[in-house]
Amino acid sequence: MDNIDALPVEQRRRGQSAFIRSAVILTIFGNCAQGTIGQLFILAMGATPFHIAMLSSLTRLAPLAQLAGLRIIGRTGKIRLLGAGTAMMGVPLLFLVILAAGGWYGTAAIMAGIFAYTALSFIGSGANTAWWPLLQDLTAGEPKGLFFARMRTRLRAVELVVPMLVGVYLGRSSTPRSFLLPFAVGLATALTASLLLRSVPERQIASGQTPLLTRLRLASRVQSVRSYLLLIAQFSFTSALFGPFMVLMLRDHGLPNGWIVWMDAIAAIGNVAGVNMWAKTVDYYGGRHAISITLVGMSLLGLGWLLMPTGLAGMAVWGVGFYMLWGFFQGGFLMGRTPVMLDAIPVQFQADGFALISFAAAAGGALGSFAGGGAFAWLTRHTVSLGSMDGRMIYMAASQLLFLALWPAKRRLIDHDQQTAARFLITVAWKRISRRLGLSKQEPTQIP
Repeated sequence: MDNIDALPVEQRRRGQSAFIRSAVILTIFGNCAQGTIGQLFILAMGATPFHIAMLSSLTRLAPLAQLAGLRIIGRTGKIRLLGAGTAMMGVPLLFLVILAAGGWYGTAAIMAGIFAYTALSFIGSGANTAWWPLLQDLTAGEPKGLFFARMRTRLRAVELVVPMLVGVYLGRSSTPRSFLLPFAVGLATALTASLLLRSVPERQIASGQTPLLTRLRLASRVQSVRSYLLLIAQFSFTSALFGPFMVLMLRDHGLPNGWIVWMDAIAAIGNVAGVNMWAKTVDYYGGRHAISITLVGMSLLGLGWLLMPTGLAGMAVWGVGFYMLWGFFQGGFLMGRTPVMLDAIPVQFQADGFALISFAAAAGGALGSFAGGGAFAWLTRHTVSLGSMDGRMIYMAASQLLFLALWPAKRRLIDHDQQTAARFLITVAWKRISRRLGLSKQEPTQIP
């Protein structure tokens, strides 16, 4: 199904290059206006863990906006929807610029910031109805790992440089006004990306005249789609249990705002360090091993929260190690699940299938943020501890260990049994290393 009506090779190559350039610009936008920056902005206005959880819950509901995107994508096409939506993100971002320029504090300012970020997320998500269908168009009929490695290497390079610059800038001040410049840069990049996207080719969307709910119901009946929905819902739920509170933990243990932003750059280094390795093995052996290895890695990495020190020097060392590994495992999981996701969605359900995935991620993430916000806020108010360990450290570690609970869902993914298991790759790699070190003379087992 992947290569039906595939774009011509030359057109596909030009489209891939144009799409990567647009994605790079949007990554600059994200690093200047969303994610960690958003959390730090409302914290600068006096936000509490409750506000952080509210921000996370509301923004994770943003994929619901893709219901509107699905209704119009057949008329607008993918590029017009993505480009126009990207430009429209400038409206709530302009409001954030005004809010930062005013330098306001207090509950009213915090709620205004949360409202602006919610609107920004909903508009961006509606536009992103076209994101994965476009990527499916641009990679149909060819191996996907190397393309995504090329794109993500460039994106991670941006995520290395931009957070460093933003961190240096925010390190001078932690007031709401200090966020004015990053927001202004984000506004400019959103408009620039919307113009660059116009040169990306696309295949005709296969929506027809079938009612929206019928299309979604038919897409959800595909076994490969249902299996992936289960995985991504569980992954988003687990990530949301602890993810929104990583910034709070870093701040409470002695890292200033500028250093916290730098942790995003450290994670990007870890991501880039493994991207080519993950891409090549995924193209050769499928995504099964990458998903397995990284689920275990992310789970065990959560134990690092129990070793969290205090003070700038100790936290800097801890943060570099933790975020480097976090980026490495995140990159591997993303590389492993991306081709699985693209293969799981039939072309005739292209927009609808990817929208269902966004809905599943949104539902899992919102539920996780709600549950995690309540637990984290309670632990903050009651200062629970176990010996010398803060109760919140135990909570963060326990939440991250829940990634292991995704194992049954992983086994249901498309072509799982036909792909090489992680244990075989690890065994062969170990035997080859042993032979090179002279520890073993046995020939390594051939990978199935």
